[in-house]
Formats: sequence, C-alpha cells, structure tokens
Amino acid sequence: ETKKYPVLYHLHGMGELFSWMKREVLWTAVQLEKANISIIVAAPHDFTLASMWVDGDSVQMAKILHEQFIPEIETKYSIEGDRSSRFLQGFSMGGFGAALHGYKYQDKFGKIIVWDGELHDWDTLNASKKFIARDQFSNDQVNFHLWCPWAAARASSEVRKIRGTPLFMVSGSLKQTKKLTENYKLLLTSHGACLTHTADKRLAHSLQPFMKAY
Repeated sequence: ETKKYPVLYHLHGMGELFSWMKREVLWTAVQLEKANISIIVAAPHDFTLASMWVDGDSVQMAKILHEQFIPEIETKYSIEGDRSSRFLQGFSMGGFGAALHGYKYQDKFGKIIVWDGELHDWDTLNASKKFIARDQFSNDQVNFHLWCPWAAARASSEVRKIRGTPLFMVSGSLKQTKKLTENYKLLLTSHGACLTHTADKRLAHSLQPFMKAY
C-alpha cells in the first residue's frame, strides 16, 4: 500500500530566479526534516519574477497555480489530497500570494503561513511598486481588489469562514514588510481571523533565518 503525505506549497518572493526558489524549498525541507515532519514541499516558479501570484495582464499565475501546478503535483506524487493536509506558505511577495490564495480558496488550504510578507494594499503598492500596478493591474484599483489578500480576507469574513483557516505570520527587521504585516494584522483581527503573529527584529529579509527560528 502506498503511503500518502500532506503537502506544503511554497510561493517565492519577488525577483527570485529558479535557483533561488529551489534554495528556499531546500531550507524549508531541512527544517521540516529536523522536526521529523513527513511532508512533500512543492513550489511553482513565477517566470515574470513579479506577478504577485495573481491573474493579471502580464501573466495569469493564479490560473497556473490552481489549474496546472497543483493538479500536476497531486497526480504525480502520493499526496493525501484533502484540505486538512494541504498547506500554503509564502515569503515576501509570496506572502501576498499565500494570504490571497489561502483566503480566496479556503476550500483547498488548511493553513496559511506568511514569512515577512509584502502584504500591500493599493496605496502601498503604488507607492513602492508602480510597475506592478501598471503591468499586472492596468493601474486599476478595481482589478487589484479582485486579487488582493485584503479583499479576500473581507470576503471570507462576510461568509463567516475566516476563522476556519489559521494564519501564522512572522515579520522581521525590514521596516516595510513589518509595517505591511502590522496593517494586515489589524484587518484580520477586526474580522475575527484565527491569527498568530510574531514580529522578530532579529531576522533579516531572507527565508532561511525565518525557517531556522520558527
């Protein structure tokens, strides 16, 4: 009888080449092995390096994730395949994607993990990443709200499902992601989310120290 395993999907950060993404998978796998946790770690690569993991003008990464990558992984490997054994984590830009997809597709993921996430709202995205607002969202706030973790959390709260998906967030020493995480925490808290948040100023903006610490 073939043993089946839970799966952790990892979404990488902005600007990360394929080799960098592989390194993040390795860091994750090493810590899971040290904790004696048997789980498959799988990570898609955003070839545009700046998709925010959404369906936008330059690339439809959400469609790739849900219609191609996840079905391929769960067909090819011996995975349990139910919500309670399927987890989603993201680092930096991937944290934006993890919070978005975790709440937008709550029927798929049992837990969300955000490592030093770039949890932008429309104003902060325009202030620091104008090229993404232009290339992925056509400089249109309505398009952004279709694919942002803020709107996904609010929608989940409206149908009283937000407490059903635990979210673990850790921010580090980078001021921007620390502030974005704090702002998102306020939203989640106001909507009754099942949330654990830690601000750890010891941690530089790289996945490895987060994995070693937590």
